[in-house]
Amino acid sequence: MWRDYYEKRYVALFGHLYELSRTQFCFSPLDSFRIALSAAQAAKAFQPTRSREAVAAALPPLATTACSHPPFPAASMSRRRRGLSSVGGRRSAKPWARGNTA
Repeated sequence: MWRDYYEKRYVALFGHLYELSRTQFCFSPLDSFRIALSAAQAAKAFQPTRSREAVAAALPPLATTACSHPPFPAASMSRRRRGLSSVGGRRSAKPWARGNTA
């Protein structure tokens, strides 16, 4: 993803950001699209900057992304809790687990 940024391949950057927000952070397809689009637009605006004024102009798309999407959506947290509880359940069902004499 960092190569996409430095080689100015913003469409590829968008794709990687979309995939990351879907798979790693469990955002919905629409939210992932919005996040990736805002972040890619911010990267494109920020990269050629050389002054504080230009940096300030590049911040609105990024601020929109950060403010409108919490870092961990509620659905993601509940999936993580379910995943952790199911791992514990599977672990105790294994024959070599402590307490199983089968």
